[in-house]
Amino acid sequence: MQLVSSVPPVFMPDARQETVLQLGLTPLALHDWIQSDADFIQFHEHKLAVQSLFPAKVSGARSTVAAEIFAEFLLETLLVEHSEIYSSDDSTLTHLPSGLSWALADRSLATVSRWVQEDICLLEPEQGIYKLTAASVCSPSNWRLEEKIGCSLDAIHAPVPSYDKVLATRVNRLLTNLKPEKSLCRFNWSVQRGNELLWRDDISSQEESALYWRIERQSLLRIPKTDIIIFSIRIYLHSFADLVKMPDFRSNLQTIIGKLPAEQSAYKGLLDKLF
Repeated sequence: MQLVSSVPPVFMPDARQETVLQLGLTPLALHDWIQSDADFIQFHEHKLAVQSLFPAKVSGARSTVAAEIFAEFLLETLLVEHSEIYSSDDSTLTHLPSGLSWALADRSLATVSRWVQEDICLLEPEQGIYKLTAASVCSPSNWRLEEKIGCSLDAIHAPVPSYDKVLATRVNRLLTNLKPEKSLCRFNWSVQRGNELLWRDDISSQEESALYWRIERQSLLRIPKTDIIIFSIRIYLHSFADLVKMPDFRSNLQTIIGKLPAEQSAYKGLLDKLF
């Protein structure tokens, strides 16, 4: 599905950036973890569509227990932290602004992921190493879930230039020490042709399409009293045609690209794009 967003950009190019190998983490209150806005129905329809068309490409699980625990945690969070948006009876959860509802008897991760706009990855330690054990990722930023499920974070990030040398140890230590009350958030950006939420070159080609500024709002939080870490990803897409009208967007992005090492620009697919 092509996202035609009704919300403003949440993150813009920072001319001071010199590398993609930065965490840029900020504290995150539990209330701010999940975001529900005017794009909710588009995300819901998108998830329904791709889960039907490509079930093995957008959902995977090695741990059904983690998915069940996550469902309970998410339900409680939505009803307590977002009671103005969600309500439930004994059998149904309802998203009040859209009128959408879901049977609570179905706690599969694919279904539960439709309660929110975010994609969901669940990480669990195996012999001290965090691995991706369950996920529903309907809007990947040009990566393949079926190749990552069950992998360690080091293996998942192997394509990122110098990740193993610069960030691997820091990220692994961060996850090990992450406390339930110390959730974190960061932003990642890409430049994409077209506004498809499901960005995978093997599924949809947008070579001739207009450029879009793609933002991932990534959150990390530990489910209390467990070793399970939730990595959630919310996608935002905005067209260059609109953003170039905003002060400094083009110049800041060009400045960043001029500073990035060649291998990082190549990894982000920036070398063939003109701004």
